Amino acid sequence: MLRSVSARFEPGRVAVIIGPNGCGKTSLLRILLGLVTPRNGTCTHDGVEVARLAARERAVRLAYVPHRPAIEYAYTVREFVGLSGRAPSVEAVAGAIESMELESLADRPMCTVSAGQAQRASIARGLAQIESANPAGAFLLADEPNNALDPRHVASLVHTVRSLASRGVGVVLTLHDLTLASQIADDVLVLSYRGQVTASGPGASVLTPAILESVFESPFDIADSGGQPVLIARAGAGRAT
Repeated sequence: MLRSVSARFEPGRVAVIIGPNGCGKTSLLRILLGLVTPRNGTCTHDGVEVARLAARERAVRLAYVPHRPAIEYAYTVREFVGLSGRAPSVEAVAGAIESMELESLADRPMCTVSAGQAQRASIARGLAQIESANPAGAFLLADEPNNALDPRHVASLVHTVRSLASRGVGVVLTLHDLTLASQIADDVLVLSYRGQVTASGPGASVLTPAILESVFESPFDIADSGGQPVLIARAGAGRAT
C-alpha cells in the first residue's frame, strides 16, 4: 500500500520507479493512469484530474504497457497492436510494428507467439497509441517493459524510450533491473517496502549503494563497464520479498 507519495513526472524525460516486491510500483502506475483513485490527494495531467477524464481523452494523453499483456487470442499481432482506447492509424500501427521488429510476425495469431514476442507486441501497441495522438506532452507508462525480452530487444527498448523522450513524450517505467534503470533513466523514484518515497531525483544521485542497501536490505557494489554503471547486489541477510 502506498503511503503519502508525492511525485512529479515531466514530459520529455524518462522516469523509473524502483523498489522491492510489493512496495506499490504497479499501484502507482495505475493511479497515474486514472484506473485507481487515491484515498487522499489527486493525480493530475496538465492540471486536469486524471480519474475524471473520459476514456477517449485519457487514451490521447496516456498509453500503458502492462507487466503481462492480456493476450487477445482471436487477434493477429497486427490487430493486437491496433487495439487501444483510441484507435491508432494504419501508419502508426505499421511504424510501431517495425520499431519492435515484428514485421515477420504481424499476421500470426497472438496465441502462437512467444512471451517475449507478445511483450514486444504490447510495447508496440503503446507506441502506436502515442503516435496517433500528439506525442509532445503525452505519457507512456510501462510496467517492467523489459519482461521476457532478450538482450538485443532490451537494447532496442532503451533506444525507443530515449527517442520518445527526445520528442517530448514523458516516459514512466517500473523496473527491477537496476543496471537498466541507471542506463535509461533521467530521474528515479525509490519506494520502500512500506510504500513510501525513500529518494527521488536524477539517477546518478539516487542509485547509490547507500540508498539501494537501505531499500533492498542487501549490500550493493557498483562496477564500471565501458563507462556504464553496473549495479550488483551481494548476498546478505535481508527481508524476504
